[in-house]
Amino acid sequence: DKVSKLLEGQANERHIKIILKGESFSLCQANDIIELIPYLLLDNAIKYSMCYKDVYVVFDESPNSLVVSVKSFSQRPENKEIPHLRERGYRSKMNSQDVGGKGLGLYLADLICINSDITMDISVGDNTTEDIYGQKYSDFIVRLDFSSIKFEK
Repeated sequence: DKVSKLLEGQANERHIKIILKGESFSLCQANDIIELIPYLLLDNAIKYSMCYKDVYVVFDESPNSLVVSVKSFSQRPENKEIPHLRERGYRSKMNSQDVGGKGLGLYLADLICINSDITMDISVGDNTTEDIYGQKYSDFIVRLDFSSIKFEK
């Protein structure tokens, strides 16, 4: 919630709402750097999302696990590019044309996840549309699975 408020101005400039679904009140034993992950993922989602398309953060918590998904409607990378999006400095051909950046957001988030035993998956939706400029867009989902971390209630 705090990160969504922090990035609200950036989202408003692009006419994007950050919608939080679900909640989690669990505490976990993890390095403090883990708190940077929500900022990196939301900043990335807002930056690459199509204007006027909302960004969703979904919390799916059960007694022994927590999965958090960040979903935006963004320019669709080619399937062969998806595994490379975690590499330092890598930018999808589709996104590098229109959006400034250094290719660090997903790289840093993944690096933090690896060092914190969090699984980070990146996927795109099957439903692809094209905007008026001929660019392909689809859902872009980053899913964080905290199942390997011990939670406290």
